[in-house]
Amino acid sequence: MKVVLGSTLRKCLMALEITGLGTLPLILVLIAVSSVSAQIENGGEGQIGPSATLAPTSTRTPTPRSTPTPTATPPPCPTAPTCAPSQNRLTLPGACPSYSCVCKTPPTCGANQYLSSVAGYPCPTYRCNTCVQAAQPICRTAAGNRYAPRCTGYNQCGTCSNWWCYPRGAQYGNGCFPPGVKVRLASGEEVLVEEVRVGDTVLNAQTGEALRVASVIEGPENVPLLRIVAGELSVRVTSLHVVLTADGLKQAKDLQPGDNVFGEDGNPRPIERIESLPVQIGQQVINFILEGYESDVHKHLLVSDGIVTGDLYLQTHFKGQQSDINEN
Repeated sequence: MKVVLGSTLRKCLMALEITGLGTLPLILVLIAVSSVSAQIENGGEGQIGPSATLAPTSTRTPTPRSTPTPTATPPPCPTAPTCAPSQNRLTLPGACPSYSCVCKTPPTCGANQYLSSVAGYPCPTYRCNTCVQAAQPICRTAAGNRYAPRCTGYNQCGTCSNWWCYPRGAQYGNGCFPPGVKVRLASGEEVLVEEVRVGDTVLNAQTGEALRVASVIEGPENVPLLRIVAGELSVRVTSLHVVLTADGLKQAKDLQPGDNVFGEDGNPRPIERIESLPVQIGQQVINFILEGYESDVHKHLLVSDGIVTGDLYLQTHFKGQQSDINEN
């Protein structure tokens, strides 16, 4: 390649001399030839003539436009739940507070109160109840018998909640009717036990006599009631109430299905079942003492809800009267 250029250069010089153009064009030619020679020596870039190879035109790749990343929307915070009345709502602080429902703790009751709870879902409920101390009654003398007050029940605070007037020296315990039991009067009318007053006369189903009510005893009772069911008849009494059976007097707690009790018509009826009833708040019971307790024990029987039962005198003297009535 240098040989070709040298030959070409000599020809150019000869032409310049012939034409008389001088040395300036020669200097320009030398500069051009020197540039071409340098390009050839560096790899042939920028070759002139038919054998020259054009350098590739650089193409600028456009920088792709970046797409902005969408910002994630945080989930909404949970709403506070509605807790049951027996629960408290617990809140845990945070960017999004969390909630939970927890059972309420039992309250601290006062000195004259006691705590009661009622099972429920999801939590039990609690209540502070005020202890009510029953006033001691003034016991009266009935038909020559002296009565004395006795406490027969205590509340949760340890104070007396149930007073009764009993004959002195009698066997103590409660045998009574709850309100709603019907008693047959001597007139044939049925009245609620809570409507019976001193001086009323009740029917003795065994003798057909009219028996005068000497005293009415009423007060709270904190023991379960028993429902005695005999065919179409049923009566509610406390566990120590005396009932006339074919085997003599029995307290309600000693009765069994199959025992025969007597109806108002004098016919025996077998007991089908005996149900224990829950104690009601403020439960009240009532009983009577009939005149003539110093004589025949049969004069202390009355009809309650169609079944022959005894009065309070028979209950308080149960042991002795049980043998007497069995002999008769």
